[in-house]
Amino acid sequence: MEDGTEVGTTECITKESIEEVMLEVNSTKYQQCMNSQFMQDPLLSELGYIGNTDTAEEILQGSYQCSPVLNQYTQAVIQHMRIPPGLHVPQSIAHVPTPDHTAA
Repeated sequence: MEDGTEVGTTECITKESIEEVMLEVNSTKYQQCMNSQFMQDPLLSELGYIGNTDTAEEILQGSYQCSPVLNQYTQAVIQHMRIPPGLHVPQSIAHVPTPDHTAA
């Protein structure tokens, strides 16, 4: 790896061993965000899990004022979430009717 640690390999020759390793790898991969500041207060309270809050809209409009407890990297991500001027975005994309979703 880039940090100099060695990455071990595991030989998987059965369906069960493949599933076991893939479950562990995917679990680790998809839980990386759990320690990010977006999954902790104050952002978790302000944004919720699906980002359909007034705060989320403020971030998209570029008017959100970051809390000083947020680190510089989280603040940079939030600043880059602003919708660029001149880009047309539908007012509400939070609700997609089931027929539209299943037809896609």
